[in-house]
Amino acid sequence: DVEDAAGRPFDMADVVRLVESLGFTCSEITSGGGADGDSKQQDAMRDALSREGEILELKSKLIVAIVLCIPVIILMWLDGLYIAGPWEYKLHNNFTVKELVDFVLSTPVVLYSGQGYFIRAARSLVKLSFTMDTLVAFGVGGAYFFSIVAGILLLADEKAEIETYFDAAAALIGFMLFGKFLEAYAKRETGDALMKLMDLAPPTATLLNDDGTESVVPTSTLTVGAKLRVNPGCSVPVDGAVAEGSSTVNEAMVTGEPRSEEH
Repeated sequence: DVEDAAGRPFDMADVVRLVESLGFTCSEITSGGGADGDSKQQDAMRDALSREGEILELKSKLIVAIVLCIPVIILMWLDGLYIAGPWEYKLHNNFTVKELVDFVLSTPVVLYSGQGYFIRAARSLVKLSFTMDTLVAFGVGGAYFFSIVAGILLLADEKAEIETYFDAAAALIGFMLFGKFLEAYAKRETGDALMKLMDLAPPTATLLNDDGTESVVPTSTLTVGAKLRVNPGCSVPVDGAVAEGSSTVNEAMVTGEPRSEEH
């Protein structure tokens, strides 16, 4: 049993609640027992470490953001350089073609590609924990919804002269998603290294039963206090202390030193 700093029992449900209180999602990976359950547990851990689902989701959102942001950014540059064009045509009062194009193209970027930032920011606010997602959500959301109000005023009042910031909101989401995509790829490299370490651990262990018999069981089913037999040439399946006998163990995976230690 695991205890917290105050000596109270600390189980996996407490870990899940703690992680979720920080604005993240978390679930416990459990096996159903036996070799099949152990295999499912290993597959779930590998899926989590490979981050394939996260990368595919980020990739689809990033493609949408890039495709729609390119014309928005081009219009922003042209307008900033005071280059005249059809985008300056006033559709109604002071509402121009540029404002309409910016609104149409930036809306999918903000509401689809950037939805993850708003969801994570909302979770953080509920827990009173502010993160970078909170900053992005406030910045993008403020620019986008301010621009909607400004657009309505441009349509309603011929004397209104208000800047809209649809382009800034869309561009910010695009740049942030690109960084998030690179971060996910970097984390996958770390996950690959962890999976290689997982492959070094034996899937089964030789358990010494109370009646003196031996049985081969999945490593994931071992509990604290179990007695194991490690035969010559075999890998040590879990952490523990030597109760009987002695041997030389290669600890290079732990220490990084290419030498064996006597135990």
